[in-house]
Amino acid sequence: MTDIANYLSSDTNFSEVVITVHTDSVGETDENQKLTEEQGNYIKEFFLRKGIPNNKIVVKAYGEEQQAVTNEYWDKLPINRRVIIEVNTGNKLSD
Repeated sequence: MTDIANYLSSDTNFSEVVITVHTDSVGETDENQKLTEEQGNYIKEFFLRKGIPNNKIVVKAYGEEQQAVTNEYWDKLPINRRVIIEVNTGNKLSD
């Protein structure tokens, strides 16, 4: 994340950075949603401390809504626990 923050601090020609957080469906749905919100906000705070403007940071926390793979097999669970950071240079995607 430090490398991403350094890049964003040095090149302000981006329109936004979108932090998308997902988790698996083990546990309570509400708790999984809360977990992804907390993770996304933690990353946002990190970027803010590195000087990235608040109005250029978007957090999307999906909890267990968008599974990449089925949770049928325990060894596949880590695939659903993911953070995607997108740097957009054109029009904002979050609108």
